Amino acid sequence: MTHGIQWRDAKPNVRARSISGVVAVRAAIALGALALASCGGGSDTVVVPPAPVPGVITTITTTITDSPLEIGQGTAASIVATDGLGTNVRLAGRTVTWASSNRAIATVQTNGNISGVGVGTVNISASVAEGSKTITGTAPLVVTAIANAPLFADVGMQPQLFIPFQTVVKVGGTVRYFFTPIDHNLIWSPRLPGSPSDILVTRNAVVSRTFPTVGVYNFECTVHPGMSGVVIVSP
Repeated sequence: MTHGIQWRDAKPNVRARSISGVVAVRAAIALGALALASCGGGSDTVVVPPAPVPGVITTITTTITDSPLEIGQGTAASIVATDGLGTNVRLAGRTVTWASSNRAIATVQTNGNISGVGVGTVNISASVAEGSKTITGTAPLVVTAIANAPLFADVGMQPQLFIPFQTVVKVGGTVRYFFTPIDHNLIWSPRLPGSPSDILVTRNAVVSRTFPTVGVYNFECTVHPGMSGVVIVSP
């Protein structure tokens, strides 16, 4: 006589716990593999960026008031600093460093004032130190020629004045200086590569100077301090 045999697990709870333990171990191994991959052990890399810090500059935005700008004219630049949250950061007590990518086209002073001294496109940048980093913002500036610049111009003199103070000529043009019975001279300051020769102390004469190079040329009479003028040479 054949009897059916039924097997029973004498400790079913232990077996269930064993299965759960195996699952838990396998899950832990999978998580470990993911962590290894995240650390460079696999092909996938997870990078968690640092959280933005309020008040720490991450962006500088530079704005130029006037562009395009004619040669010989001036304008101003300003900046806005923001942190990683997009909040404006006050610059009081911080040093802003200004720079021009081409000083033959435009110069910029420490206060952000700009002078167009050539013709072309230039980048004006402002930089602020933030910890070990330097944050920089840049804006383009276009400096243009003066339309219909003449080939000839005249400058007269009074005891303490050049008249007019500012003269415009086309490149290759000539300026005539009319000296009076009072002693005057004409010294280029600063002396640039395209500056013509100085005019020494002279009276009762007409002296001409030709300008072969585009630029802005400042001059003064050292006999009369404060007596100055400028010649703008445009393409």
